[in-house]
Amino acid sequence: MLQIPVAPAPRSSTRYEPLDSPAVSSIVAYRFGSSEEANRPDRVLRPPGAAIMLLRRGLVYGHDRSGRCWPMPPVALLGPRACGHVWGTAPETEFVLINLAPGAAWRLFGADPGNLVDQLVTFADHPLALLLRQHVDASAPQLDALLRRSMATISARDQLAARQAAGVVQTFHHGGYGTTVQHYAARMGLSMRSLQRLLREQVGLSPKQILAVERIRQLVVLTADGWRRSIAELAQAGGYFDQSHLRYELLAHDFGHAEELLGGDHIVGQRP
Repeated sequence: MLQIPVAPAPRSSTRYEPLDSPAVSSIVAYRFGSSEEANRPDRVLRPPGAAIMLLRRGLVYGHDRSGRCWPMPPVALLGPRACGHVWGTAPETEFVLINLAPGAAWRLFGADPGNLVDQLVTFADHPLALLLRQHVDASAPQLDALLRRSMATISARDQLAARQAAGVVQTFHHGGYGTTVQHYAARMGLSMRSLQRLLREQVGLSPKQILAVERIRQLVVLTADGWRRSIAELAQAGGYFDQSHLRYELLAHDFGHAEELLGGDHIVGQRP
């Protein structure tokens, strides 16, 4: 497994707060599908297999049905416009947003520059997603500036996230949608040698790691334009990212059973 210095805090230091804690200021949940009840923003649903997002010390944690969890730097989920990334959008999957920032449920710009993730949205035709997308598109310059300032606050150990401030986002995907290294290089007008140099200089991968990445053949390295274009192509094709089947070779971290992370039957967040 490839190793990149993006590590969570030690488990012993984790303190989780119940949903009614002041630390958790707003929560939105909805189901992808035709269930009108599940699409009500005031309903917080926690059925088995829900996709959970937790913001903890600058990292976002995903959890799939097997109980496997992994950390991701916030910008990897945000993308260049803080919207468009799909998390667990199989038709039967719940999508849960946990906002640990003070303020309204979809406040994107806060006084605290360290709060990178206020909301995660998808391109699904859901009122929340549409509202956020309109707001983000209109506020793109401010958001870009916020991300640049925010990245300056990340500790040195989160080197991958710091490098993403330069505009390089990476993710690994297999299953319903993926882009090979060769395909990506061709789309961006890069030779394989140029792409290898990009991975080495801006993402910080060693030659050995780059070789392993190429063997995965599912690398998507996205600049701001590339991210939006890929999401648009995916939406037009009617596909989705099924995060339950994602492989994060660079970011994988096993937290054991979901109950251990989530504290039993409750969705929990950590005080920022």
